Amino acid sequence: MVHEEPGNGDRSALDALNSADGHRDGEALDARDVLADRGAGAAPSGVGRRRSTVRADTAWGDRLLTLCVAAGLVALFAVPRTWARATLSDRGAHLLVATRSGWDLAPTGALVGAAAVLAIVLSLLAGWTGRRGLTIAVLACGLAIVALALGRLDAATPLEHTIGRLRIGTFQTDEPVTHSGPAVWLWVAVTCGVVMAGAAASSLALGRRRPPVNPAGGPGEGSQHRGV
Repeated sequence: MVHEEPGNGDRSALDALNSADGHRDGEALDARDVLADRGAGAAPSGVGRRRSTVRADTAWGDRLLTLCVAAGLVALFAVPRTWARATLSDRGAHLLVATRSGWDLAPTGALVGAAAVLAIVLSLLAGWTGRRGLTIAVLACGLAIVALALGRLDAATPLEHTIGRLRIGTFQTDEPVTHSGPAVWLWVAVTCGVVMAGAAASSLALGRRRPPVNPAGGPGEGSQHRGV
């Protein structure tokens, strides 16, 4: 059997054909690489924006939890202070002053202190573990502090009745004047409860609006990349 070598003309034609096919394949591969690079470049940008949003929300959530801890500490400091005050006076001079602290107004003072301690512990746990669901309990503690403190707005009324019954000869006045009302530290406790509840609610809202981070760029983007 005789094997015929292709001539110079046939070899040139084959080389030209192979070169054209390789050129077309190279252009197709280059176009596919360009499309893949564009898609890969778009995905990280979207994921980066979502990740930056999550980091910002986490930072704000931590600040809000720190605010809850601070409010709880101030509420603890306010409990042993004066919550109710009544005075007996004559011609502008205080003849007698009667006060009650949060500890004296049992069981309100002890309950406010317990709620403040619980809120501090839960806020720290939520910050350390990342379990933002604990913030719901912090919100409940803040509302409890507000309700308990506001429930003692009339705590000075019995004091006023007591000093009002003191007789004239004791204080050398015909008509002793009595004044009573909640003291400043009771309003401080109320403010701490409001701040705590507001910060906890804001932290919960930030946790719920965080977008999920998908390294593939989201379901839609991932399907588009797979189709390229």
